[in-house]
Amino acid sequence: MDDLFCVKTFTKILPAVRSVLSVKMSSEGLTQKDISKIFGITQPAVSQYMNGLRAETAKKMSENKEMSEYLDVLSKDIMARKADIASKTCEICEVARKSGVVEKSEMTPFLCILELSRRKNG
Repeated sequence: MDDLFCVKTFTKILPAVRSVLSVKMSSEGLTQKDISKIFGITQPAVSQYMNGLRAETAKKMSENKEMSEYLDVLSKDIMARKADIASKTCEICEVARKSGVVEKSEMTPFLCILELSRRKNG
């Protein structure tokens, strides 16, 4: 049976994004406490993200030019309070899939509610 890709997004992609963004925001001078408030998580969770939790996927994201550039912009938008991870979840997922951060073998078969809707309407 096909699974909703959103499950992978919430269990693998978004934690790795938080990890990469935590490092980027810290390098811009934000404290772990500041970052925890922005993400709505605890400071110890931010510490874990910054110290290697989700390291494999986060490393892929940092090394992938398209994904890294996207996360640079997202980081700045989040710090400027122009965006948040929740409102960008589908966009993050789409960039992760298109950039190759998510292995093709992990993508098939998968169901994406938005993609199915686009196919029906397009």
